Amino acid sequence: MRASHIVGIGLLGIGVASYLVIKNLSFAADQPHSQTVYKGIELIREYSIRSQSKSIEAPKNLDANERIRRSSGNYDAMCASCHLKPGVDKSELSVGLYPAPPNLSKERQHADPARDFWIIKHGVKGSGMPSWGEVGLTDDETWDLVAFVRALPQMNRQDYSNAIKKGMGHHHSH
Repeated sequence: MRASHIVGIGLLGIGVASYLVIKNLSFAADQPHSQTVYKGIELIREYSIRSQSKSIEAPKNLDANERIRRSSGNYDAMCASCHLKPGVDKSELSVGLYPAPPNLSKERQHADPARDFWIIKHGVKGSGMPSWGEVGLTDDETWDLVAFVRALPQMNRQDYSNAIKKGMGHHHSH
């Protein structure tokens, strides 16, 4: 058998196998991926975000109360419906999105300010997470949101409500 026939048969086999996999792969939000597919996507996504955010340096004043105050209204208006508020376990959006957005009011293992900054600024394809940098959030406003997200797990409902009342409301550059 010629080498070209072997290559042709191999390519045909790859094509048939690809068709069968793609044909049965659902992108419906109410039908989760298999564990293997989900882990593969998660691995690639995390590697990509980690490599693209590794040169980002967080500001020294990231934990400043002023940053948290400035960003409370933005979090409430732009993030809370998916990433939730203290004492809230789900929302219509958080239940309907797949993959489910993380509940940022809970403690997160391995939280990294540079990673959070990159995700807020650029968004994540296929996840429902928008690029807030595209709608006018400046780098400083993005760092303010990172500061708020870092403080959120230590807040209860009353702390959150007070932060919103003392904040600057929903604002950012357009």
